[in-house]
Amino acid sequence: MRSKLTLVFGILGSVLLFVGTLYLLLRFFAVPSIAQQPAPLKKIIRGVKVRDQVLHQTFYSSPNLELEVELIRGTQTVYRQSYKTDEHLLRIPLRKMPDARAHAFFAGCSFVWGEGVKEEETLPARFQDLAPNYQAYNLGLSAGGLHSHLRYLELFPLKKVIKEAEGIYFYVFITHHLDRFFGRYNFVNIGPKDVPHYRIESGQLVNKGKFKEQPFYERFKEAEKLGLADALIRTQDPLIWSDDELREFALGIKFLKERYLEQFPKGEFFFVFHPLALIPTIATPLKRHLSEFKISVVDPLETFERFRGKAGLLRSELAIPDDHHPTAKGHLLFAQALVEDLRKGDQSSRSFVSPQTSTPAAETPVSGKSTGKEDRREQRRGSKRASR
Repeated sequence: MRSKLTLVFGILGSVLLFVGTLYLLLRFFAVPSIAQQPAPLKKIIRGVKVRDQVLHQTFYSSPNLELEVELIRGTQTVYRQSYKTDEHLLRIPLRKMPDARAHAFFAGCSFVWGEGVKEEETLPARFQDLAPNYQAYNLGLSAGGLHSHLRYLELFPLKKVIKEAEGIYFYVFITHHLDRFFGRYNFVNIGPKDVPHYRIESGQLVNKGKFKEQPFYERFKEAEKLGLADALIRTQDPLIWSDDELREFALGIKFLKERYLEQFPKGEFFFVFHPLALIPTIATPLKRHLSEFKISVVDPLETFERFRGKAGLLRSELAIPDDHHPTAKGHLLFAQALVEDLRKGDQSSRSFVSPQTSTPAAETPVSGKSTGKEDRREQRRGSKRASR
């Protein structure tokens, strides 16, 4: 009897020792403990009492707005930034250029608006610094995209916004604009129930009403009630888009271009890929469809990477930690690459005049040298960030 008890306790002791050892290995080498998990992010918006009632954007796109946004990780402030808009929703104050002969109108989302950076550090402001013969306009709409800029041109006659008869309209694209145009569940999840929804039907642009009136919105809300919202979101891969969807999006861009040229016949329209949010598997077929509809495309990635190498900057230095929006350096490098590509004449721009004064990208302050291995690692991380 004693020998049997000894055997049982020996087996139990061995099992407990194995389980304890396995737990310690998982705790310290494989699975981070709760204490090691990153603290949750929290965004505090001060100065906004009501949701935007103009374009019904998810965040702040209201006229004559003054607010402060603070992004916090745990107890640490990632950034705290103040913003202002004018009566046309443009971010201000953009410096007035007395010698400007043309306009540079930047349409996009928070990557244009300049989430987390000062107004003078944004892409439009940096472009204006490098090309002082242009008056820049910043119409970055937070959580915006093609859908919101189509609606903007219905509500705001550009001739009341832009003073110069000639110039360029830059539509700055990131992959999330596809989610927002088609109403993917990862966008519906952040609550834009009143956002306008457009589709192309029989070759024509059709305003289908608000998000909350669409079947995909109803499906998501039903899944949310059942606790299946996350599972529904995972059914749609943000990196996978059909050729028909990309063609429809390109056709929507064609309608945006036509609406701009109706008001500015001497203007030019460019579709610009953001180099910090470029997914090649999406960009390549999208370029083909944009070309089909005679949309001029600027893809500054090659120039951007060359300038980044000269400046000795890692890609991680060009995006705000925990946030993924461009830093001041990211905006500057993008503006330099854009100006360089336009100056070279690769984009057949008839109105772009080579700036009289500019800061060469090679003179960008160097804040750290990088190795080839670090570059490759950071580039992979950048691709993952852009896909989120």
